[in-house]
Amino acid sequence: MTVFEIQKDTIRPIDETTFAAVGIKERSDLQRLLRDQIDIVASDIFVIAEEFGDWDESNRRIDLLAIAKNGNLVVIELKRTEDGGHSELQAVRYAAMVSAMTFSDAVKAHEKYLAKREIQEDAQKRILKFLDWDEVDEDNFAQDIEIILASAEFSKELTTAVLWLNERELNITCVRLKPYLDGEKVLLDVQQVIPIKEAEEYQIKIRQKQAKERVARKKQKDYTKFDVTIDGVTSEKLSKRKAIFQVVKALCDRGVDPNRISEASGVGARMFLSVDGEIGSVDFVGAAVANGNFDPSRFNCADGELIPFSGKTYALTNQWGSGTQVAIEKSLSAFPDLKIGCRTHEERDWDEASFLSEARAKTGQHGHEEIQACLEWAKSLGATPFGSRNSVRANYVARIPTERGNFFLFQMEDNGDIRIRLVDIMVSKSLKLDQIRDLVKQIPGLEFLSGTDETHARITHANYLERETKKVFQEVIEKIADEYKKPLDHNN
Repeated sequence: MTVFEIQKDTIRPIDETTFAAVGIKERSDLQRLLRDQIDIVASDIFVIAEEFGDWDESNRRIDLLAIAKNGNLVVIELKRTEDGGHSELQAVRYAAMVSAMTFSDAVKAHEKYLAKREIQEDAQKRILKFLDWDEVDEDNFAQDIEIILASAEFSKELTTAVLWLNERELNITCVRLKPYLDGEKVLLDVQQVIPIKEAEEYQIKIRQKQAKERVARKKQKDYTKFDVTIDGVTSEKLSKRKAIFQVVKALCDRGVDPNRISEASGVGARMFLSVDGEIGSVDFVGAAVANGNFDPSRFNCADGELIPFSGKTYALTNQWGSGTQVAIEKSLSAFPDLKIGCRTHEERDWDEASFLSEARAKTGQHGHEEIQACLEWAKSLGATPFGSRNSVRANYVARIPTERGNFFLFQMEDNGDIRIRLVDIMVSKSLKLDQIRDLVKQIPGLEFLSGTDETHARITHANYLERETKKVFQEVIEKIADEYKKPLDHNN
């Protein structure tokens, strides 16, 4: 493609050149300039790291790592060569390497990037501001990886590979950066070549349709049903959406502020959308649309679904997935005296005899005795068992009823292994995650599960049988139970 200058009496072609010919280097020039003006190659992305390579046993580096508005990570590879090299394969490797990145990992990477550039700003606040999030949402972060390849030109082999990969649900964009020389001025022509800009929306829809068809053939949908009991009356086999709506509506009808529910559930501000005034559906939708981007299909906002409370009208989101049951349990645990219950339709009470029978078969007589003693000790703390037939094993889960609700302490499997989920313990301001982590780290033989950022720990049965391990484990759990039993501080 040729660039022309329109003059008074003629149209003059501008000479093509190469980055090498005009002395523009890949890293110190092109990358440096684009990192601060990344919208030149793509809109609505935010650079969080440069030369990123935070992984073991590899010295490879991503030119620029960014985040898209939808929360996806974006790998950006820059080449000043005339054919793009093998950047598509390189970028796919990088995408795989960052695919497990969490929100906290992204914040750490951005902190390093800001420190290197001597920018004194809060990394997490910058990322949340760009994403328009009020709080961290790990469930919607980095659900996919996007790739942008930027080069002076792309070979036929590379474009063929990219088109094929995109048909297989990858998301790769190729942007051509063509330099021109006009006297002493270097001009840059920027063109998106894959997908073709004019056909991008259509191609994306086709790709999404194909992906949905493939997923529909492979994926087994979660059809879990719930039974919700309110004032002794049970509604059975409810979907996730209907179950959490009934629970939330019942809580609000009993005077619980929706904001307290969103906090207790762990879902946060995205749980509700509210407008001023106690109004009907038509007025609510009109006001919500006027306040900003609003999709009525994503909220319970029909008449009969809206929740009036203290001069405002609230609509509960209907976007629920794997975290629905946890959100329901946390909400009900925070308000235990309101005669509202919810369990999966298949759930039943835990069977201690069956559990101990399985434990005997797997651990022998001595192991069985130690497991039984552990259960008796947990009962002495006031812990009650919880379990369901949907569990992989008939696990014993110790939870303790308090003024604050029913809180989990630990889980014992029928092979004698013990698991501690720190995030389940951290339910009040009086117990912070770092304090809990410091407590459980005192237990000899305890190990944190990989990929959990030290929030899930395990003690194997063999380690638990060690006298010192059992002693310290019980001391730690007793401290946590004592903390739960402290009188509720309504100012905390």
